[in-house]
Amino acid sequence: MCVTSLRALKSLFDVPIAVSDPAFPRLQTMENLLHTIRQQPKLSKEASSALMDIGEAIQASVSPNELRVLLHGTLMQEVYVRNSCLQALQVGPRFKELVS
Repeated sequence: MCVTSLRALKSLFDVPIAVSDPAFPRLQTMENLLHTIRQQPKLSKEASSALMDIGEAIQASVSPNELRVLLHGTLMQEVYVRNSCLQALQVGPRFKELVS
């Protein structure tokens, strides 16, 4: 994901409705953000913040695959990826219900 794409993505979070809508490509967006966190150290902070925003926005309508992406991220080797996924999972009580 290039810098321009990340900036464009971050601008979407000014409108939380876009990400909370299941029609938005949330799964692919989350996977791209995890890839960015792993491969682009200069962008990892912004990507991590965007991932947490997505976690908060999708908690009411999270799909099993979206939850799986975040849970799988907690098992990755990179500490920053694990922390980002854990923080995204912690933002809402709905995730805690699903994992329990």
